[in-house]
Amino acid sequence: DMLSQHICEMALPSMITPDRYSKRARAFLAAGDRPGALKYLNSYMKTLSPADSHYLEMQLQQAVLKNFVGQPEMLRDLSIRLAKSRSPAEVACLVGAAQKWATDYAGADKTLSSAYENLEKQKKLSKIDRINLLNTRLDNSLDCGRWAEAEALARRCLALKPPERIRNLCYTALSVSLNRQGKGKEAMRVDDQKRRSTYSFIEEEERDATAETFKRRAGMK
Repeated sequence: DMLSQHICEMALPSMITPDRYSKRARAFLAAGDRPGALKYLNSYMKTLSPADSHYLEMQLQQAVLKNFVGQPEMLRDLSIRLAKSRSPAEVACLVGAAQKWATDYAGADKTLSSAYENLEKQKKLSKIDRINLLNTRLDNSLDCGRWAEAEALARRCLALKPPERIRNLCYTALSVSLNRQGKGKEAMRVDDQKRRSTYSFIEEEERDATAETFKRRAGMK
């Protein structure tokens, strides 16, 4: 991965996007080198404009890495600042996603589950908040290979009838987690269900078109 990044930097500099820098920093994490990942990200963040759409996401990644090496101030300050303009569920999802990126899986679990439980106790947990918190926890479980947990979270999220984009992600996650647990036949049924769900509108249009054709033919007799 590091070699491919270096080749791109030398031959295709226009391809070096913020997302690619984020992935390169994660390559350090894959090798267990959190200080190296932080050093790399610190250097890049000095060049990234705050107006860039990736800035907040990468700033949170930087803050989580700093927290890992005993510098919690940035993460604390960012969380406080975000809380002034975003809902508690949104803040939890943003921080949880950054913790997942930094392989702080236990931290992500705590952030997301605490937000879910607290909002539920306060009766302030909307349907979309439930979906987003569950989906972010699902992503965390998949990333660290907790397949049974991922299966349960995917099913909980699907039961809430999420928007199409999240629904498709949940179906994919459910299929992967089932396959990883040796439940191949069940995973195939999930894949079929996903296809039917994704392309059902085409079948409806075909039925409507066929009915209209028959109607016109009957009128011509």
